[in-house]
Amino acid sequence: PQNQGQGNPQFPPATPNPTERPTSQPTQAPTESPTPQPTESPTEKPTPAPTPEPTKAPTNPPTNPPTNPPTAPPTESPTKSPTPPPTPLPTESPTKRPTDAPLPEPAPQDPNPAPKDSVGVPVVTPSPTATPTASPTKAPTVAPTALPTVFPAQGLSAPDENEFVGNLGIIHEAILNNGFLLLVSPLIADDDSYIAKAFDWIETSRTEGLSDQRIVQRYALACIWFATNGVPNAETAMDMGEGVAPPTWPYDEGWMTDADECGWEGITCANNAVTEIGLYSNELSGHFPDEVVLLKESLLKLDLYDNFYLHNVGSEQHDFLGELENLEILWLSDTGMQYDGVPAALARCVNLIEIDCGYMLWNGPLDGSIFADMSKLEMLLLSGNVLESDIPFELGLLPNLEFVYLDDCDLTGDLSVVPDMTHSIELMLSYNPSLGGSIPFEISNLEQLEVLSVHDCSLTGSIPESIGLLDNLMELELYNNRLSGLMPSTIGDLQKLIILYVDGNDFAGELPLEVCDIKDNPDFESFTATCGYKCDCCDDCY
Repeated sequence: PQNQGQGNPQFPPATPNPTERPTSQPTQAPTESPTPQPTESPTEKPTPAPTPEPTKAPTNPPTNPPTNPPTAPPTESPTKSPTPPPTPLPTESPTKRPTDAPLPEPAPQDPNPAPKDSVGVPVVTPSPTATPTASPTKAPTVAPTALPTVFPAQGLSAPDENEFVGNLGIIHEAILNNGFLLLVSPLIADDDSYIAKAFDWIETSRTEGLSDQRIVQRYALACIWFATNGVPNAETAMDMGEGVAPPTWPYDEGWMTDADECGWEGITCANNAVTEIGLYSNELSGHFPDEVVLLKESLLKLDLYDNFYLHNVGSEQHDFLGELENLEILWLSDTGMQYDGVPAALARCVNLIEIDCGYMLWNGPLDGSIFADMSKLEMLLLSGNVLESDIPFELGLLPNLEFVYLDDCDLTGDLSVVPDMTHSIELMLSYNPSLGGSIPFEISNLEQLEVLSVHDCSLTGSIPESIGLLDNLMELELYNNRLSGLMPSTIGDLQKLIILYVDGNDFAGELPLEVCDIKDNPDFESFTATCGYKCDCCDDCY
């Protein structure tokens, strides 16, 4: 889980304590060489420096860390007392800046604690980040007064010079500016998390000369890699056994190398910004991470089709979808993503043109209001999810909706909404045994309709004569319903029709000869009717 392990980072052990702490400031620089350092450790630990209560906690974070080292040691005592405990006073002049942060002594809890940023990191005054140009010529007047402002993420290797602070600062700021509350900074990520692994990779890869945007982009993609590549979850445990590692990505050319990420397998860019992620049929497992929202400004297409072991569960692991407000194409079919219905977060993705999210584990009531503001939506595919709902009336209000695939969804109700879906080109509502009622006479409103598939449902009544007004209709599949009455002769007017399946119904009388005219179309493929129904031009009966 992303939020495990949050808290202050753990620091490495401090260097040995000095045998004695200076009790006063030196009046002048020493004229003789210092006495040799004791060869034995002291028998008692020195009394730690006092930690007086601050007069006022800082109210604003520092604007920028200092970029130049100090040219000389401080000559006066600070005007304000330090808030964190001091580090031990060194007994020798340092030859270089230490690379490890000191271990702080316990201190009484401050009744007026210093402010923290939105991910829980204390804001304190930064320490210099550059190595001193020379050893100090005088002993320090006071012990150091503050811990470093930026802490390394737990479990990450120590960097060289300022590279750690630079990359961490860039990523941390991007997370803060993003505003998505579920994002976790590498500052407080758990040691074994995909977040820590992704940041560790950033630290060890070449980032010289890259813009901040490119560094953040590579970090987001690294999070996808570590969160979904050979990562076990509930679905893999069920199929493969507990503790068995699932397969890794079979297609990963370029990933996790210093090569330009825009050339990695499945990644498409424009102006060096990721616009498409296409990882379909690539054995993804684990769960798809929230960090993809760091790409939301440029990301237009997310294609994770056919990754059954990719298993996001519930709102917490689906809410990232609502942050991708520029997304136009979302293909998640045949993944193991699980939600009670269709994620409400999708309602914010008002620029979506295609939603292909079939045969997943989105099982529950279908809330039509999710689609109400998707005026650009052209395709909606939710087939294979157990929705147990009527066809939402909101679908009839979308001005550009052309392709609707709601077959095998346990739909209920009737087809009363269909005549309002006037831009439909393909309408597939089959394998919904609880979908009944009659075919509306106003079906003729769908002048662009090419495919009407409502087989294996519970339709009753007769086929309306108005069906013959659908001049563009190419496929009419109405088999395995409870339709009755006479077959309308107007079906013969459908000059583009190439498939007519009406078997498994209770039609009366004989097939009108005019219907056989459809076979004059050189592209005509097949005509089936119910066995026993007199049909001289049928290809087969069932």
